[in-house]
Amino acid sequence: MAAVLGAACAPLEPAPSDLDGLFHYFWQKAEAGTDAELAEATTNASAAIAASDLEAGPEGSLTDITRDEIALVGMSPAVEPSLTAGMYLAGLLPCSLDQVERIVYALDQDALYDDAYETYQRGYDGGDAALDAYVDRESATLAWTSTIGSTLLGAEFDQVVRGLLRYVPDAGEGGVGSPVLVARYHMPSPAEFDDGSFFFDQDYQVEVYWERRPGEVVHLYGLWRRMGFGSLSTDDEGIVSLILDGLRDWDEQTAALCEGGY
Repeated sequence: MAAVLGAACAPLEPAPSDLDGLFHYFWQKAEAGTDAELAEATTNASAAIAASDLEAGPEGSLTDITRDEIALVGMSPAVEPSLTAGMYLAGLLPCSLDQVERIVYALDQDALYDDAYETYQRGYDGGDAALDAYVDRESATLAWTSTIGSTLLGAEFDQVVRGLLRYVPDAGEGGVGSPVLVARYHMPSPAEFDDGSFFFDQDYQVEVYWERRPGEVVHLYGLWRRMGFGSLSTDDEGIVSLILDGLRDWDEQTAALCEGGY
């Protein structure tokens, strides 16, 4: 009993204060972390970007995701995560957090984001009952699997994506003063292309949202990805820039959804 009480009373490991460390921390803690850990990390993230011009969409690189980190989502030890390119983008959305939440967990992503997919199907783990439990705050998390058909530079491919959404209540005094959403995604297996010169075999994403003032949501978007086509791949800065441009386009479409009253 003493050992159990001692473990329960052990101090929390402080969250990092730098953005790179925080993206790794959010990835690690998205599901298993406590509300207090995620609230502290969000407070630190808010401080880390306080001097940034969020409207300009600051961006940067991330250090390699590790084998221990991808093992958290069940990836095989044979997968080499250091082959991915890590990157992040930060920005503002003209949305309420409620709007963002509904957009993130919506089943019909293909209807929301025009031209993003050829085909799209999403199913919640546990079905509609799981969504009801999440919306009613009986569960802090909602998980799903998406089966997606897309086109990249004219080459068709199919992929499966696992998603997780975590709701963290108000961080309280000294925190960001808003609930927080943490979303985590990964591909459990490589995408399948109809062109053998294309590949997309690793993708790990983490997003964090909070409302810094009514109707204005901070969005942090980090990912580690390995993909290529012909002689070009995510080893090239130009391809990384194209991916970041795509993330900006995604935020613009999200903003349009909110401004349209979604």
